[in-house]
This record gives sequence, C-alpha cells and structure tokens, in this order.
Amino acid sequence: MQYAAPRWLAVVSSLVLLTACDPKSSGGDPLPGDGAPISDPDPADPGGDSAVPGDAGDALPGDVDGGPGDAAAGDAAGGDAGDDAGDATPFLTTWEYDFTVAGNGDALQESDWLLEAGNVFETANGYYMNQATIAAPVLFTGDFTAEFEFYLKQIDEDEIFRHAFRLTGPVWATNSARRYVGFAQYYASVPEHEDAYYQTEQGNGSYTATDTQSNAPGLAVNSVSTCTMTRAGQTVTISLNGQVVRAVTVAAANLPASGYAPMVHGHNSSDQADSNFYLRKIKVTYMSDERIDHDWTP
Repeated sequence: MQYAAPRWLAVVSSLVLLTACDPKSSGGDPLPGDGAPISDPDPADPGGDSAVPGDAGDALPGDVDGGPGDAAAGDAAGGDAGDDAGDATPFLTTWEYDFTVAGNGDALQESDWLLEAGNVFETANGYYMNQATIAAPVLFTGDFTAEFEFYLKQIDEDEIFRHAFRLTGPVWATNSARRYVGFAQYYASVPEHEDAYYQTEQGNGSYTATDTQSNAPGLAVNSVSTCTMTRAGQTVTISLNGQVVRAVTVAAANLPASGYAPMVHGHNSSDQADSNFYLRKIKVTYMSDERIDHDWTP
C-alpha cells in the first residue's frame, strides 16, 4: 500500500531547498462510557512568545507563542506557534499544552476543554488521571502529528488497568455522533501482566477494535514516555517510544467532518500513591491553516 506524504513534509522540504540555494545563508539555518469491551475490575499579541506558561493574553497557560491569531482574551486552547489565520502562506507550526506547569491542570476545570473527571489533580509526575477523560479545545483538519507525553508509575509490580490516547471529532456527548480512532493499553506492567493486552480502535458510536495479547511495543514504566499518532489522509500511524504499534486505516464512516481533537483517558486507582497514569504534555505539529478552536462546553 502506498501512503501520501503529509502536506507539511513537502513544505519543510521546500524550505530546506531554498535555504541551500541562498548565498547569504551560512548553512541551513477510551473511557468511562466509551463502550470498551471489558468491565472495570474495580489572535492579540504581536507574536513570538515561546515560553510556557504562555502569553499574558491567554485564558489558559501553555501557549507556545500566541501571535496575531490569538483573540484579545487569549485562545483558551493553549496556543500555537504563530498566527494561524493572518498569514497568506500556510506554514508548519505547533500547538502545545504542558501539564507539568503549575496551574495548567487546574485550569481545565473552567475552560473549553472536555473534562470527564473521576480523580484528577496536579503532581510532580504530571496530571494524575483516574477514571478521567480530557480532550483539547482544538480541531486539526489536515494531516498532523500528535504527541502525548505521559508517565506510568508502577509500585511493587502492580499493573495500571487502562490508559488510552485518541483522536476524536467535535462531538463526544452523543455516542452515536462520535467519530474517533484510538489506542489503549490494558493491565500495563513490567514484568508483563498475564492479562496484558493493547487495542487499536475506530468508531462512530459503535466501534471496531483489534486486540493483541501482550504489552504494547515500546511500553515503559517509571519513566517519561511518548505516544505519537500521525495522521496522513485516512491512515493514522500509532507509535510508542519510537516503536510502531500499528497503522490504522480509518473507514470513511468513522471520519469526522471538521477535524480531530487530541483526547486522553487514564484509569487505575483512586489512591494517587498507588500505580497510576499521569499526563505530562500534548503537542501537535500541523499546517497553520488547518486548526479550528473548539468549545466542548457551549
């Protein structure tokens, strides 16, 4: 099967070629109620600020840069690395939200984020999530790469029941209107738990899933990990700590009409001192004209 190269890759290649030819250049420069098939065992600133927790105009900390594309009150999504709407020529940019910055996790409580929370709060490891689901208030309409940085804390070989990463369309409250693709790990543990398995899924209310009985390739505990989901057309390639887990071809019936938002789910213990899942950061690389801000709490 042949896959089309992501649009942003062509842009980057063109920029490299232009730099090489310039004589003045010195050299380049899933989830409570998600229907999972198991039961629970228990644009205003002039642009360019690069620091997290973000520019002063943002309602939520974590704007990577701001830019003229941010509204006067700040974009509640966290921000992008430039002006998404004001530039005639699209460019490769990033949106990022950092949960290791004090106050960023708590800020979700009154924001445009989707928050279905059992137990959530900020810790030194990241944003503790148990029986909790969150989704960023941004939709990415073209090809992009989403990176989820997280930490699995394992105590005394006690497994982490479930954690999941998804790309979802703009509707979640109505089950039949959901459009998503995702990856989940169950009973994550090192050494491997006898019931461990991982799953890739896609759906539109009802869903289909592919299960594999083992830890996912690249699984690590008690260290920072990254799950990457790269969309190229109808294909989403999922990797964990640099190892490919699976490439999923999303059926037309499961594609959202207006783009994907990054979504995360964590589920293990209501006691934060136990083995648990912690979200540290979400980062998306995309073309600047392919992002829409989205309010999950209209």
